Amino acid sequence: MVQKKYYISIIVASTFFITYLHYLALPGVHELHSIFSELYYIPIMLGALVFGLKGAILTFIFASVLYLPYIFVNWSNTFPFIANKVLHALFSGSFAFLAGFLVDREKKRREQSEKEQYLASLGLVATTIVQDLKNPLITISGFARRIQEGKGDTGKVLQTIMDSAQKMQMIVQEVLDFAK
Repeated sequence: MVQKKYYISIIVASTFFITYLHYLALPGVHELHSIFSELYYIPIMLGALVFGLKGAILTFIFASVLYLPYIFVNWSNTFPFIANKVLHALFSGSFAFLAGFLVDREKKRREQSEKEQYLASLGLVATTIVQDLKNPLITISGFARRIQEGKGDTGKVLQTIMDSAQKMQMIVQEVLDFAK
């Protein structure tokens, strides 16, 4: 949470600084204003990388609101001026949307991949547990069948069954301890 507040501070400060540079530059030096307009992409990209689509769009809106007074103060009814400002707004808005969308999509893909890896790990653990329980069960059923058929030393057979059951209890206890 502290880190996100830090990024918000950087985004807000950089947007204010870029806007300050706009207002500070000489009105006749159009090249500087073009450069400063392009600098707005930096906080927009940072907003997208840290906060996704919502952060990119909010940063774009914030930068646009700060930039609007400059446009109105220096308004010119010439086609190049209007086209420049409209295209800049369209491109930076599209950039904000696309960058935020791609970051959100990548986050969802990463979360889905982590979830799939987690489920695969659970499957592997379950397979191992079942395999560990299968061997004592085979022993128990085989020796129980021998008792039923009346074959072998009953005392030795019962001890083997008890050992196998105890081994199964240990496996179950280890799984429960691991689950905690």
